[in-house]
Amino acid sequence: MFRRRPAGPTRVLPPTRFDESLGLPEDIVKAARSDSSDHDEVVLIKAATLADEYRERISQLNDQLRRQRIADAPHSSVLEAKGEEIQAHRYKLRAVNKALSNWPARIAQMPVHIRSELPEEVLQEASQIDSNLKRTTLAELSNGYGRKQQDLYEHQHLLQHPKPTDAQRDIEADIEMCTIRMRVCQSISSKWRRLPPEIWAYIFELFAFSKPGPPTKFPGAVFAYPALLLCAVCRLWRAIGMSTPALWKLIKIAATIEGGLAGEQAFIHRGSLQVALAALSRMQTCPWTLDIKIQSRRELGSKAPPTQIDRRNTLATFLQHPSIAYLQRVRFQTTPFMNDVGSITLPFAEHVTLWRHTDEGEHGTDGDGRSVKPLPNVPRATKVIVHSGSPCHPRTINLAGASWTNLTHLAISPLHHRLCQTILKLAPSVKRCYFYLQKYSDVLAIQGLPAAPSRSVQSALTDLTCLNENLFSTDISRKLQFPALTTLRVAIQRYNRDEFRWSPGSALALGSLKRLYISGMGPFYLENHIIPALRMCPQLSELMLLVKLDYKALFKWLTFDALQPRLQRLQYLTLYCVVEGTTPALSDLPPRFFNTKKKPVPGRQFPIDRLADMIRSRVVVGEASTAEHASSSGLFRPRRLKHVRVWFEESKFTGVYMKLLRQRLESLPPDIDFRLETRIFGAKLLRVPHIEKDRFWDEGFMGCFDKPNRAFITSD
Repeated sequence: MFRRRPAGPTRVLPPTRFDESLGLPEDIVKAARSDSSDHDEVVLIKAATLADEYRERISQLNDQLRRQRIADAPHSSVLEAKGEEIQAHRYKLRAVNKALSNWPARIAQMPVHIRSELPEEVLQEASQIDSNLKRTTLAELSNGYGRKQQDLYEHQHLLQHPKPTDAQRDIEADIEMCTIRMRVCQSISSKWRRLPPEIWAYIFELFAFSKPGPPTKFPGAVFAYPALLLCAVCRLWRAIGMSTPALWKLIKIAATIEGGLAGEQAFIHRGSLQVALAALSRMQTCPWTLDIKIQSRRELGSKAPPTQIDRRNTLATFLQHPSIAYLQRVRFQTTPFMNDVGSITLPFAEHVTLWRHTDEGEHGTDGDGRSVKPLPNVPRATKVIVHSGSPCHPRTINLAGASWTNLTHLAISPLHHRLCQTILKLAPSVKRCYFYLQKYSDVLAIQGLPAAPSRSVQSALTDLTCLNENLFSTDISRKLQFPALTTLRVAIQRYNRDEFRWSPGSALALGSLKRLYISGMGPFYLENHIIPALRMCPQLSELMLLVKLDYKALFKWLTFDALQPRLQRLQYLTLYCVVEGTTPALSDLPPRFFNTKKKPVPGRQFPIDRLADMIRSRVVVGEASTAEHASSSGLFRPRRLKHVRVWFEESKFTGVYMKLLRQRLESLPPDIDFRLETRIFGAKLLRVPHIEKDRFWDEGFMGCFDKPNRAFITSD
């Protein structure tokens, strides 16, 4: 878990905080050793007085150290002489370099200002060598003068910054000792010491689990666990950390598959096992989380640890620890699962994440052609997340150990359309689902599934998220019924828009839908992709359309008409408007656009007026005339639009469109409870969002849909 600092020169360190050689009174040392904040008032006053005395002593020692450094510094005449010597060598070096740059040339032909600066030995040597100066001679002289100048600079630096003398070292040691004593006295009356251990434990828990990150690195150690870092700060923090079981509730285990040994069992690395056992001894009865990452030696390559076959280090042996009874969360990350995992039972695990990575050597359903090993048995699991490879490289997975009747939250990625229907029939009590649907079924087989009921099943599903494909593109009303489905999210890729359709038989499944989210890169077709879904949702109260389409036709269809009422319960609306390539009317542009060299020209316009008219028609839908018509015809009185969010694409005229929309809606009655929100977002908002795969359901697994740009206005 940590590595020691490499050996270096020996240094005599000052005494530690609780060493008796500090020279502090016994009552002060006893109070500093205590973890309690309740001390005698006499001790507190005494500690404060000593702290002030040591602070004054430190100030005096610093003044003495400055005077000693001035006294030990060399005389100014020595520095001046050294500077003159350096300057002389600089002149000689410059003259030689000038002569070298004018080569070849005779001495007599050189300029006077260069010949006059040449050293005497150079001129004498030139007169002896046929009146021509050799180039090698000048080069050797230049290198010699350069080395001499560098030596002079180093000597000058030593004179200006001398090493501390013995007297200076003694004063520095006294300053360090007084500083330690002052801090010990100050710690007795510190405000941090007055915090109760419960507050410290809460702060430590936030630090350890609020935002997991990479290992914390220091010059002397690497802490992979935040709890170990906290316990290494001081004695007080170590005592609190050791007595706080919640800090040790996350255990990470790294294991390796030893192919051909003991039936392909997983052996835990020695260092990982020691830390895990130490954490289990400190957790007591606290619910804890187990994060297991199993890799094969082929996958690790040269990073694989030395082979240490020990029956005590197998994963199956570790999971027989008595603390398994308090295991609440499990995350398995591995390539093909091993033989000894299917026989493991985790009786109390509620949150389970099963993640099978894609091995580079795998092709088809499995790398070696054998059936995939079953996963651990989780009879009480209620919130399950399954990642069978990746959307680009899906892999077969065996879910024989799952208990389908207890599930309330389920996420599978990727998954075939037909298998999705089968799983929903096997899990009638599930309330929230996430599926990344795939079109191809040859590599998306799921083994270990029990036989699905042949009759129609009534599901308790309330929240459904489908990515990449639409579950309701085929008629599933004969197999599944969703009387409680209130929230539906559908995010489609660009290349799947032609297959994004709504089966007419889905009207029964969407009859109780209240919140609908549709996004995609598009462009989509209003008549084929949007209107069929909206007509199937008579109870819809909130709509989010983050797509590219014909906005003029969309605003016209959404405009409320008392004779042909549509979406009468709609109260919350979010739209994404692509304005790139459009130009507002020239009369609506501010003068700053005409003060540039490239003046705007009339072009395709965004229907901002139709958008304002549509919003106005639904905001004033509760007027007397409309209400009288509704009551006389016996129809439901339509709801008023309360909140509208318009996300504009970033472009040159986006700010103008936002201002125009607000100006068009200024005529609304002031007593109406209505809110308009406009913001700018890029085209990335239309893409299929990325899910937080490393998190459980209650830790923000679907946090991408909780961000302000994709979240619903209303809550469940």
